[in-house]
Amino acid sequence: MENITNNSFLIIDGNSIMNRAFYAIKLLSTKDGTYTNACYGFLNIYYMMMEKLKPSYVAVSFDISKPTFRHKMYDEYKAGRKSMPDELRPQMLLIKDILKAMNIEILELEGYEADDILGSIAKNNSKNGIFTYILTGDRDSFQLISKNTSVIMPSTKMGKTEYTIYTPEKLKEVYNITPSQVIDLKALMGDKSDNIPGVPKVGEKTANSLLDLAGNIDNLYNNIDNIDIAETLKERLIEYKDIAYLSYKLATINTDVPLNINYDKLKLSEVNLPELTQIFNRLAFKKFLEKYNIDENNTETKESISFFKDLKNTKFSILNINEGLDTLLNKSEEIFFTYLDENFAYNKLKNCLIILANNEVFIIKINEFNRKNILKAFCEINTKKIGYNIKKLFKIYFDEGFNEISNFSDDIMIAYYLVNSTESNYSIDNIIYSLLKIPMPEFGNNKSKEQVQTSLFDIIDVNVSDNFKLDDIEKKYIYTYLLGIKKCNSILNDKINELNLTKLYYEIEMPLIETLANIESNADAFYLHYIRDKKQKRQKI
Repeated sequence: MENITNNSFLIIDGNSIMNRAFYAIKLLSTKDGTYTNACYGFLNIYYMMMEKLKPSYVAVSFDISKPTFRHKMYDEYKAGRKSMPDELRPQMLLIKDILKAMNIEILELEGYEADDILGSIAKNNSKNGIFTYILTGDRDSFQLISKNTSVIMPSTKMGKTEYTIYTPEKLKEVYNITPSQVIDLKALMGDKSDNIPGVPKVGEKTANSLLDLAGNIDNLYNNIDNIDIAETLKERLIEYKDIAYLSYKLATINTDVPLNINYDKLKLSEVNLPELTQIFNRLAFKKFLEKYNIDENNTETKESISFFKDLKNTKFSILNINEGLDTLLNKSEEIFFTYLDENFAYNKLKNCLIILANNEVFIIKINEFNRKNILKAFCEINTKKIGYNIKKLFKIYFDEGFNEISNFSDDIMIAYYLVNSTESNYSIDNIIYSLLKIPMPEFGNNKSKEQVQTSLFDIIDVNVSDNFKLDDIEKKYIYTYLLGIKKCNSILNDKINELNLTKLYYEIEMPLIETLANIESNADAFYLHYIRDKKQKRQKI
């Protein structure tokens, strides 16, 4: 590990602070269902520490969900620990995206825990005269405290985040132990959270008394016959001596992790403003945007520039016909579509079938008069049809009495689920952002939508109402939705092939969509018939 110089270093225990923030703040989520409370709490603590400490170096360490050297030492290490909540798991990935946009280095290494990385950084800093602050919610890190290292422990009181900075003196004042005795204490009493066994029937009070008498575990066992303790306790200590020393090893943080780090990357630097703006806008973190004087509309990144480069040249057409639909769409090898049903948040686009064919976008407003004809024409198109959450469109087909549905080849919601089964958010917003780093445009309170009605479309039916005109934001939203489906489908297909999931996807999951839609349609029909029948019987009575 190379030397560094000057000032202080803040190293953050990512898993610990995220867990603490998750349970300290009620569940928060964006409109697309992305949970954000842990990330929000993490950033609150981070900015508080940055203002207080003003460090020159910052890094965040995370655990890797794979066995460590402690598991090899003791199979039952951390056995029985509850799995991470489904609402927290995706936030661990999200906070890493945020940290990358903030140009904060993420440190993790297979075979080691975050604690080991914290300890190794602190040890190296100490050799070079660098003061280290360790931000964590885990008291295991108290063993790392020294004249060159302090541990910062956050807490929440009356809904407000506070913190305590532990020095050797503060640790003695609060817990009446020295940093090295943190390990001795765990060796004797164990730790249920990590499933470190310790000596049976030795609790915290007894362990502290033993350390008051002997100082440390070595002195305790070297002088076991001379220490004034109960005979039964002495016998138990002798019987479980090997377990005590195993527990000591398990509790000891490894401060010699083979880290290969470029410390220039750990220097506090400017954030990536465009990328951070995109993320904070998407998560509605306006409070944090203000810290950088960020223009909320500044979302130009390399990804967005590339993604929207053809938007100006894309032709948009509003259709209210079914004749000639095959002529318009069959000339494409594949088309990308979705149906924005009656539950869609934005009124003007409700009940619209939106389609991308080659570089042209078609918008078809579906109503009770044209529904059956348009559905029939769309189904009969021979071109491969690729969409998002196509079950809701399939259900409409069955509601309208269709018996067969054909030429629908891919659904990116199903594909994304197959390759990201631990994810909890399968909204189109999350899929597009996760795979492409492109946030869905916000409609917001743009007054121009009401005041300026400049049409951006060629209307291919003179009977279409003049009221159906879309502005720049609406156009950008539709384009993002459809091009997002196209690009995500390509990425997901490659991943499905790589993971050998092709047969599962095309022979089981995709056919199952049609089956489920049919079942839901029949269930709805049965329920409506039941309600109608019940009402008629009531009227007869």
